[in-house]
Amino acid sequence: MTFSVLINNYNYGSFIGEAIESVLSQTFGDFELIIVDDGSHDDSREVIGRYGDDRIRKIFKENGGQASALNAGWAETRGKYVALLDSDDRWLPTKLEAVLAALEGRRGVAMLQHRLNRIDREGRKLAEPPVGHWISPGTYDMKRYVLRTHSPPIITVTSGMVAAREAVDRCFPLDEGWRVSADAALSARAVGCGSFTFLGDILGDYRLHGSNQFFGERERVVQHGFDRERRERALVGELNTHSCGGAVRIERGSFQLRRRMARILPGPLGTLVGKAVVKVRRTRALAGARLDDA
Repeated sequence: MTFSVLINNYNYGSFIGEAIESVLSQTFGDFELIIVDDGSHDDSREVIGRYGDDRIRKIFKENGGQASALNAGWAETRGKYVALLDSDDRWLPTKLEAVLAALEGRRGVAMLQHRLNRIDREGRKLAEPPVGHWISPGTYDMKRYVLRTHSPPIITVTSGMVAAREAVDRCFPLDEGWRVSADAALSARAVGCGSFTFLGDILGDYRLHGSNQFFGERERVVQHGFDRERRERALVGELNTHSCGGAVRIERGSFQLRRRMARILPGPLGTLVGKAVVKVRRTRALAGARLDDA
């Protein structure tokens, strides 16, 4: 089995059909599709139940959060690579084919990431840069990047992540305290497992619909007790525990840098300057982390 595709779902009955169809329509067909419904109370399970393809395995569980759902799916995976897809997103038909071409024969790659279009609720492409547009294609030593920026390696979103089997088995099971943003925790743990390859290809669509589990309404995030500062601190904890031997210092990270700039220059100007400084810092750190064989 080449690919295990893992979809985690919670109350996205309006979108999960598109996600499933985008997997089943792949030009590369050697995959299994594991769908984990994390206690949805909309029509998600009815939608999932309509699909009878032999490559699909379905897991229906009580609600436990994103890490819990990913853990349940990981326990069932058998593929050489594990590709993640959020149930409100979708892939382009050549996604798995392109990923396989990039990974086959390469040693030491823990994770591959790629760009995604941004689309609206109805699936229309937005006039915004794709997710991951700022990073150059290539292979990177992300541990070097993390130790320079003291920040997590957040480059893309769940649906743009593919992990090698060796890395997956070293990273899982995830801490189930990650009820949202568990993909970021996986990425942080993978830093200690090998290099990261980034493709410039756009291989999927990231849907923005106002109720995304982390990047949606602030009220939803606060309900999970997981605002951006807590998320940053938790990710630094993952890096220090699993990848960087305690060398990452939270007070030197990107979130704290943006906050300091906002204090120096209150208002929108401080926010813009802080984002610009962080972007320059990340770009330089990535250039320094690029491997010779990229």
